[in-house]
Amino acid sequence: MLNSTSSPRSYETIVIGGGVTGCGLARDLAQRGIGVLLLEQQDLAHGATGRCHGLLHSGVRYAVNDPVAARECIEENRIVQRIAPHCTEPTGGLSIELPGDDPAYYDDLRRGCEAAGIECAPLAVADALALEPFLNPRLTRVLGVPDASVDPFFLSQENARAAQRDGAVVRTHCRVTGFLENGRRIVGVRYADDAGEHEARAAVTVLAAGGWTMALAALAGVEVRLTLSKGSLIITNRRFCDRVINRCRKPADGDLLIPNGPTSIIGTTSIGVPSADGLRIEERELALMFREGEDMVPGFTDARALRVYAGVRPLYQETSAGGDGRAISRGFFVLDHAKRDDRPGLVSIVGGKLTTYRLMAEKTADRVAAILGVDRECRTATTPLRPGATDFYRRYERLARVEGLPPGEMICECEMVQRSTIEAILPELAGRPDLADIQHRTRLGMGPCQGGMCAFRGLAVLQEAGLVAPGQAVPVLKRFLEQRFAGIAPILWGDQLREEALNYALYATLMGLDREVSS
Repeated sequence: MLNSTSSPRSYETIVIGGGVTGCGLARDLAQRGIGVLLLEQQDLAHGATGRCHGLLHSGVRYAVNDPVAARECIEENRIVQRIAPHCTEPTGGLSIELPGDDPAYYDDLRRGCEAAGIECAPLAVADALALEPFLNPRLTRVLGVPDASVDPFFLSQENARAAQRDGAVVRTHCRVTGFLENGRRIVGVRYADDAGEHEARAAVTVLAAGGWTMALAALAGVEVRLTLSKGSLIITNRRFCDRVINRCRKPADGDLLIPNGPTSIIGTTSIGVPSADGLRIEERELALMFREGEDMVPGFTDARALRVYAGVRPLYQETSAGGDGRAISRGFFVLDHAKRDDRPGLVSIVGGKLTTYRLMAEKTADRVAAILGVDRECRTATTPLRPGATDFYRRYERLARVEGLPPGEMICECEMVQRSTIEAILPELAGRPDLADIQHRTRLGMGPCQGGMCAFRGLAVLQEAGLVAPGQAVPVLKRFLEQRFAGIAPILWGDQLREEALNYALYATLMGLDREVSS
């Protein structure tokens, strides 16, 4: 289970933040025999982890201007694919040069890749087009690179489950409201969940909360300066390419196209924002990404856009916050606030990327272990997340499993989510009925209908399991549909507009969800 309500209130370590870094840190600490409580304000991967483009970087993007980050990426790319093959797809990648791109960058990139230890092989244009026929035939030069795609939700969940197998306690939908102090020392946290206010004590508390770390640090009486850079992305209903496509130029907006299951994700932008909450996607961002996508893959603008979303890169600068997000290193930093701010018992992990989450967790766990006087080495680079797991899921394998299923077993046709799959993860909800939490674990509602044909079926599974009382059903359903619509509203045109018109007719007209429900 990813929740436990009968856990003790004293631990050796508390980790705040259930993104992939926080989950990876909980796993590392638990593997070393250190008692740990993980607290996440929403569901796992709620923040930057679940709002990234799902790229397991080879380091190519940073090989020219950020060589340390490039080396970290390629090393961790190999490790993550080895320990989590069921969460990653070894797509490979192509770095493509188009007319108008600076030709000098191609040579700089090859030298940077060689220096960072990144495999980088020139391909003939004809060979590249044979591999990826939807690419722009006007491309001039191509490099083959070892990029991969990753499911950030599954990766976070598998780290959390591995942590729990080693004794960690994982609590989702728990918001930290304050810190417990003994003089200058942080000795625990106060947090709130649906049941009320609680306290938990620990020798060390770690802030691994991404874009929320600044606010939490301030709550603890220390300053952590981050530059928050919003990145917006678009999901299309077509998988244009089987490899990651990266423009061979200085990193810019809309120059990455990533295969993600049966879809494609294009992004990202880079716009400074004051907070990780309340992100809005601007029309100019959408126009830019469609234009850049058309340059890489002619016909991209005709594709059906399923939804848009945005996340925040929490970029660290010790001296000042602000500036151009693209110019800030993607390296990471472990801050021991005992040494830095005379605040013993508090550590922060800032910066970095999803690709380097395991390394970030290792270095943070090293610091925590040193504070606690624990002398045990990290084993996360060699221990599989799920023993016996093999390949990333493939659609034909799902099709084979659903043949001959009894009526009512298929809940989501788009993503082929079965009733039994949902029932298997219900214990992880710990009695909290939330269709979005099911979505994150099964992909329910992530296909072309965006929940239109499966949300009410998923709700029925929750009701039959006794997790949703009759008076809760409509609010639970409406909350999920509204969350789905938030990512659809900016791209309501063409087929997706027609889909939403159908969904509106189903839910508002037939089911009457646009009317107040009397008690």
